[in-house]
Amino acid sequence: MSDCNELEEILSGSREKYQEIFNSLNDAVFIHPPDGKFKAVNDTAVDRLGYSREELLSKSPRDIDASDYLVGFEGRLEKLQEEGSLVFETEHVTKDGESIPVEISAKLIGTCGENLILSVARDITERKIAEQKFENFFETIPDLGFIVNSDGVVEELNGVLTRKSGYSVEEIEGLSVEEIAEIFVEGNEEKILENFERLMSGEKTRRHTVKYRAKNGDARFAELSSSPLTVEGEIVGAIGIARDITEKKKTKEREEFLHSLLRHDVRNKAQIAKGYFELLDELDLPEKAEEYLEKAEKACGEGIEIIEKVRTMRELGREENIDVVNIRPVIGDVLEEHSDQISEKGMDVECEVGETKVVGGLLLKELFSNLVGNSIRHSEGDLIKISSKGENGESIVSVEDNGRGLPDEDKERIFEKGYRKGKTAGSGLGMYLAKEIVESYDGFIDVGNSKLGGAKFDVHLKKA
Repeated sequence: MSDCNELEEILSGSREKYQEIFNSLNDAVFIHPPDGKFKAVNDTAVDRLGYSREELLSKSPRDIDASDYLVGFEGRLEKLQEEGSLVFETEHVTKDGESIPVEISAKLIGTCGENLILSVARDITERKIAEQKFENFFETIPDLGFIVNSDGVVEELNGVLTRKSGYSVEEIEGLSVEEIAEIFVEGNEEKILENFERLMSGEKTRRHTVKYRAKNGDARFAELSSSPLTVEGEIVGAIGIARDITEKKKTKEREEFLHSLLRHDVRNKAQIAKGYFELLDELDLPEKAEEYLEKAEKACGEGIEIIEKVRTMRELGREENIDVVNIRPVIGDVLEEHSDQISEKGMDVECEVGETKVVGGLLLKELFSNLVGNSIRHSEGDLIKISSKGENGESIVSVEDNGRGLPDEDKERIFEKGYRKGKTAGSGLGMYLAKEIVESYDGFIDVGNSKLGGAKFDVHLKKA
């Protein structure tokens, strides 16, 4: 709008097309000298403030600014004249006395022999309400909340920080991400900086644990998650939550130690008992004693099995690295592990698993070990077949046998925790764990009848 004639036509309203554009804007527009009355206002300004056009043209910017913002008026005007343009927030007061928060985009337009200012005022009432709601939430969450701007500088923290780390909010606000990583974080400095770069490119970061130093020098642990902070589609920084898990981690480590100690000792005792049972097997015992011995051996074996199943259940509760896994060597390891049992039962194995790559982790071996072990112990057949195929973006690995199969009522319950049936029943955890493991990799398992005559388990996994 640098052309003098065009500006004069807007001010005078003499050309219809300019006046129509001027009045169709959703934002209020004011044209005025640096320290004088409005020369032109659009319809939005008139409607929003409640004055007639004549009344509004008799006023100046000072007359419609809220009193709390008049203190900075001269400073803003001086900065505008120095820089040529300025964006700032203020409040306009309507004729009825209502305050409306606005964002002003002001620009100097020297033309027609006169220095004028073009001010566009956007109503930010909804934004302010949203900001207040967010601030209330931010201050009440039980974890440390933080906001970092696009330059990597910490702009805002809530008060949770002080209770855990000993640092005040004032000591942290204003520090850069680099300074935070250097001063507080131990061992993950580069990861912190990499995550910030990813956030600024629009990626969310996965929840991860960092070790940090409290003000008194103590090592502590926090679980960190963060997301890009966007305003009107533009990334302006990052927002995140850090949960101190120091006590939780210590409790978990203590629990893990006690559990491993218990598992080790109980397993050792069970193995000793098993050794004595094997010695008793060599003696000429009465038939009743043989029966009791067989039951005792079975109970001892089940006890060892339960210990291993509980270990697997604990592994499921941990956060695991998900990666691309080739199923073929996993199946090979499982068959090697069960080779003695397969030989003892006089069973044959057909393995038709090709180079099958899926999304999974270390527990896939436990999954297929449970399925193969189930066929060995319970099928009463002499053939196990393992095969794989790709279908609709997933890989299906099948384990089937030529045994007695499963009744329909058992198919519906076999994956229930603790479900046991028959004289060969184990802990009731094997099939339950198989289901839990495959679901932890966003897959599923189903059971049906095999063309071989026995049961067939189909494991559906995401194809990598």
